[in-house]
Amino acid sequence: MESQQRIVKQMNKNRHNFIKYEIKMKKTKIILPLLILFVILFYKSPFAQDYDNKPSTVLVSMKSGTPGKNLLENLSNDIKKDPVILSDDDELKKGYEYIKQGDNKNAIIVFEKYKLKHPSEIKIYLQLGYLYSNIKDFEKALTNFEFVEENSKNTDEVDNVARSIYYTKELIISNSFKSMNIYFHNFYDTYYNNYISNFITHLNLKVTKNLYTGFYVDVFADSRSKTGTIYNDRYLEGGGFFKFKLTESVGLELRAGYVREIDFNKNSFNFKPILYAGTRIGNPLFYLGEKNKGTNYFYFDIYSTALYDYKFRNFFGQLQTKEVLRSMAGEFSYFEFYLSQSVLADSKQLDYNNLAEIGFGVNFKPNSAYFPVLFIETSNKTYFLGSSGKYFEGPLKNTFQFKAGFLINFNTKL
Repeated sequence: MESQQRIVKQMNKNRHNFIKYEIKMKKTKIILPLLILFVILFYKSPFAQDYDNKPSTVLVSMKSGTPGKNLLENLSNDIKKDPVILSDDDELKKGYEYIKQGDNKNAIIVFEKYKLKHPSEIKIYLQLGYLYSNIKDFEKALTNFEFVEENSKNTDEVDNVARSIYYTKELIISNSFKSMNIYFHNFYDTYYNNYISNFITHLNLKVTKNLYTGFYVDVFADSRSKTGTIYNDRYLEGGGFFKFKLTESVGLELRAGYVREIDFNKNSFNFKPILYAGTRIGNPLFYLGEKNKGTNYFYFDIYSTALYDYKFRNFFGQLQTKEVLRSMAGEFSYFEFYLSQSVLADSKQLDYNNLAEIGFGVNFKPNSAYFPVLFIETSNKTYFLGSSGKYFEGPLKNTFQFKAGFLINFNTKL
């Protein structure tokens, strides 16, 4: 996340107070006993991060200042009332003295007055962006950052403000009373010659810092299933939810809604509690500036969920790990080369729900902060249940497949 000598020194100080953006975890599945142990480990993990909340990047510099939603309501009046006339240099000096004292409000007043007299002074807009971020007025921070991005000819400024804009937009979403997130995973599986899609969207209403409620839609479909020949249990589901973050890396979601089971021509009520945990070890770069020396970054993801799905009368679970090498291609664009390992299980011991999968793949993200990630992957699945219906008895089925598709994780303020 995330100003010549005095200005540059101060802006650099603010700029380095951003904490890197963290990835939102996927909502997948895991067996309950394994998840309980996993949650305990994550609760104590030194690597615990805000993995579920997509806008999870925060500003360290926000700890200074006095936040409050009415803090700047009379800012324009304060500017007009101040009768003191200072030279430009003295005015800037006064502003930086306020910053040193942690007085963000008066620092903003000084820099806003200076900006009125010097409306094209890029570095003042950049400084105001950081100051507004400090008091959590992210809308005003974004306005100043975007002015810098559109008007600055300085490569360093443009690179730094591009990161700041990305962080600030995420923070606006996370602090919004109303927001929406979309998860859309779509791919083709060569083993079954089948297109498979999972679409989930939440309309989030923020109750408190760690509690959300709202409405959801969950659709799972494929191109080959039909009554009598089911490759996946296709369904269309919608309803309400509560989501509560237990820790920075563990959360609980409760869904209740109406479901249409497509292949069984059945309508019913569904209840689904989902317990999830996840973290990331490593901080890969997400934006490559012109003067970045490094372009390759390694990180490690681990995440897991346990859930009960009432419509299937079944417990599901998954634990997945992924080792990733990210190679930045320019600005927001990158390639990722990864190894993944996952274990799935269910309580009904259905053969297609009990397996281990090892895969290798490549992700590609075009140069857009919010463009879908394209991927191609090859993997081998080993199914735990033998022909006798018991675990690891008799010959175990193995399948080898290629997958190609795209993944969308999108959040926006409403």
